[in-house]
Amino acid sequence: MVEALPYILFGLIWFRVHESPGTLFPQPLFGTRSPAFIAFAALAFLLIWLPAYLFAFPMLFQVLETARTGAPQSLSIQLQGYILLPATMLVWLYVIGRLSQILPAAAFDEDLSVWGTWKATAGNGVRLLAAYVLAGFPVLILVGFLVVFAISRGHFDGSNSTAIATQGTHVAERALTGLMTAVLWLALAALLAVVATEAYRRLTGRTPKHQV
Repeated sequence: MVEALPYILFGLIWFRVHESPGTLFPQPLFGTRSPAFIAFAALAFLLIWLPAYLFAFPMLFQVLETARTGAPQSLSIQLQGYILLPATMLVWLYVIGRLSQILPAAAFDEDLSVWGTWKATAGNGVRLLAAYVLAGFPVLILVGFLVVFAISRGHFDGSNSTAIATQGTHVAERALTGLMTAVLWLALAALLAVVATEAYRRLTGRTPKHQV
């Protein structure tokens, strides 16, 4: 969870930068409702990634193990990966998409309650879900490739951590993979912030301050 904080703060600043065009950082950097932004973003992050940690990663590890040893996948892992994970993710993403307008409202220091954003997005839940998925899917695919590469190279194998620590090539691979993943997560945060901001303006009729 702590690892998500830099990306959440980056997303908050990215929202506020759009209110202060021509400046590198918004003034002020944080607003009065920034804590509400951070709290909701952290909750959304937890709800989105919890199914992935519970279902996706066990399935991914078993798929790689199957490719390596030829052992068949267990029925429970298949059920989790092919049914429970997609169903859970769709439900969570729909709900979070409907409530996502809390983020631009909080970033812009405007008051929008949970019930208010739910009403404001009525009839637009599927479109919001589609917009977020289309914006984020290419980045997530690239992140997925990096994760598969890292697992296949044993980057997450704790039993080999001491042995590989002295292998310069392996250390360089881990550093480069980590850097690329971080850049992709920042890009994802920026893309989702742009989508959320545009949706907020369309759904609330809000005029950006710099255009008044």
